[in-house]
Amino acid sequence: MTPRSQLLYLEDDLADVELLQGALQADGLACDITRVDTECGFLAALQQDGFDLILADYTLPSFDDLSALRMARRQKRDLPFIFVSGTIGGRIASANPDASFFSALGEFRSRAVRDPVLNTIDGY
Repeated sequence: MTPRSQLLYLEDDLADVELLQGALQADGLACDITRVDTECGFLAALQQDGFDLILADYTLPSFDDLSALRMARRQKRDLPFIFVSGTIGGRIASANPDASFFSALGEFRSRAVRDPVLNTIDGY
């Protein structure tokens, strides 16, 4: 039996979490998603072990996305980080020139989600 992947998802919209989980499950990725939607919740979740990947909404109303990335790098330096959004611009690419630890997803179509997540988890 394949172990379930443990994903931490910084997302304010529960419907987006459900869409993402459905897309991943449809493509055979068994996963548990821990959803947080605030800076405090994100910091508390980073204190836990066992996550395989961090996903983060690029456009949160109450928390800056790049701050989340910096916090994750300080506390879980090697944990892969993927921004999830349909509105990612050049600011993300310039945030970290080496950008080896995150990918950008533009939509919840199954293939658009599955490949970066699976590649990231497999490479972790």
